Amino acid sequence: ALPVLSVPAVALAFLLRGAAGHLQLAPGPPETMLAASVAPLGAGPTALLASLGALVFAPTWKAGLLVGAALLWHSRIGFLLAWLAGTALLVLAESLQIGRPATLVAVFNGCLTAVALGGVWFVPSRSSFALALAGALAAGLVAWGLAAPWQLLGWPLSVLPFNAASLLFLVACRARLRDEYPKSVDFLPGTPEQNLAVFETRLRRGLNPAAPYAVAVSLPFQGEWLCTQGVDGPLTHRGAWRHGFDFEIRDARGSFHRGFGREVGDHHCYGLPVIAAADGTVVKVVGDVPDNPIGTINVARNWGNLVLLWHAPGLYSLVAHLQPGSSTVREGQGVVRGQALGACGNSGRSPRPHLHFQLQGTAVVGAPTLPCAFAVAVKGDGQGGLALRSAIPAVDERWSNLAVDADSLAAFDFPLGRSWNYQLEGTGVRGWETISVEIDLLGETALASDKGRLAFRRTAHELLTTTCAAAPDSFLQLVRMALPSVSMGAPGRARWRDWLPSADWRGRRPPWRDLVAPFVPNQGIEMEYRLDRQRGGLLVVEGQAVSRDPRSLPPVRTRVLFAPGEGIVRIDVATARGLRSARRGAVPVLVPSRRREETSHESTSGPVRAGAERDSVLLARGGAVETQGGPPPAPPRDRGRLFP
Repeated sequence: ALPVLSVPAVALAFLLRGAAGHLQLAPGPPETMLAASVAPLGAGPTALLASLGALVFAPTWKAGLLVGAALLWHSRIGFLLAWLAGTALLVLAESLQIGRPATLVAVFNGCLTAVALGGVWFVPSRSSFALALAGALAAGLVAWGLAAPWQLLGWPLSVLPFNAASLLFLVACRARLRDEYPKSVDFLPGTPEQNLAVFETRLRRGLNPAAPYAVAVSLPFQGEWLCTQGVDGPLTHRGAWRHGFDFEIRDARGSFHRGFGREVGDHHCYGLPVIAAADGTVVKVVGDVPDNPIGTINVARNWGNLVLLWHAPGLYSLVAHLQPGSSTVREGQGVVRGQALGACGNSGRSPRPHLHFQLQGTAVVGAPTLPCAFAVAVKGDGQGGLALRSAIPAVDERWSNLAVDADSLAAFDFPLGRSWNYQLEGTGVRGWETISVEIDLLGETALASDKGRLAFRRTAHELLTTTCAAAPDSFLQLVRMALPSVSMGAPGRARWRDWLPSADWRGRRPPWRDLVAPFVPNQGIEMEYRLDRQRGGLLVVEGQAVSRDPRSLPPVRTRVLFAPGEGIVRIDVATARGLRSARRGAVPVLVPSRRREETSHESTSGPVRAGAERDSVLLARGGAVETQGGPPPAPPRDRGRLFP
């Protein structure tokens, strides 16, 4: 599972060099560049450019200048990696008094290795730059060590050091227990800038949980509970057990119980179902520990009644302090997510009824905890709740599992093979674009056009766009901003957040920012979206920027009209760059004037026809929405007055 790199070029060069005599060819002197003088190359800019020129068998500063300019145009991060690695190797070669020919080969191989390790196969970061410099040094040592033997054999050294060092470091990094620092590129590689943008966006969107488990974990209860002790809690969640969670139920009056709460049955959470956080197998069940009187604890049987589940190799979940005799499962039994395991109680080290939950790495009851982030959970805030990915509950926060709405789940669907036409209008976009739904050989579904591709996937909780490789003026870029994800909650109550890179709302950033991007986090923006229903059955998803400081709130607002079973009807995206819109319709066809009024074109079937698709929805001042027939008016010219 290693990349091919340029191993075929090296192998073919060896074969051709060895076969030259049999083929009656006249090979040049062994390794032309190694036949030069043995004087040191130096460590200045001219020496670095000459080394880059050696990559194309022209070790001059003029050829190197062209190679460097091409690399700078292709990737600023790649250019920075090559410059740092080349300079370091030149300084080392100068201090060791290594000759010019060997240094030329070592430097351009080191530059290639640094670019490959620091930005292509690993996400650009401080740690990837450190790995890149180590790889470049390894490539230089290989080049210097093999220079003399290869010259005696008459073989070209070429890019052999680059291949050897890169593959060696890739194999070594894959032996790590955790894929981080640096993080490998586990998606289709692009330029270093693209790799960094994909990973950073994925990280900010919560698509990388706090612990990289293959199994998604849900909250172990039904309804809304309050977190009373979280990570690094002051009572028992310390040291090896720092990643545990305690949950209880508090009523509207702020009380955990009825009356004075002197009996365990007075507490609101007592006796309520405790459910499996994920599919798994029951490993251990304890159900004979009596409940404690309120205010007392049982330190002899610390965990009380419990159920321990196995989910994957090295991943177990434990629910503890259950009601005696309430367990509904047996050891060795398979369970599914959401299945009842028992009831909340007050057994073990529990002064009042509550539910304890933790992830752990072994089947030992009470083993040290593992970091835990719940895949999709709803944080209660008095407005219906905010759905969050990779949620880590904190003390005094109300949490519940997302109640999936069947109508929303069925509405947001993009059937394979369907296609639609959209007319784009506004700042920086114009014309028509045809969008189709396709699937690739790896099973990834995407919206595609002649301007790019937007991949998405559906889960039990949401519709989620993943990667977007499309032109800036494409309809797909509008979808990525206005519909990055859809929470499958009930219309009118579903709210969720997502994250957009700064390029989406600030415009194209200057190239110099790419040079500092691996060291300075991307200043993106958090968006909050809401799902609602309009008359006529249309669903609307509205989004706006979220900021703690209202004065720094960027003017970003989005609106999408979606027809169940028919797809996107219209998109409006308003940013500092202006208003961009796309509405579905039929591509106009030129026909003779006598028959023009008799000709009609339809691009879709169902309740949303060409006539209805002429309805325009524009973002007006203050976020008000105006619906009217006919073609939409031109977007406002004064960008500063899009919003009050």
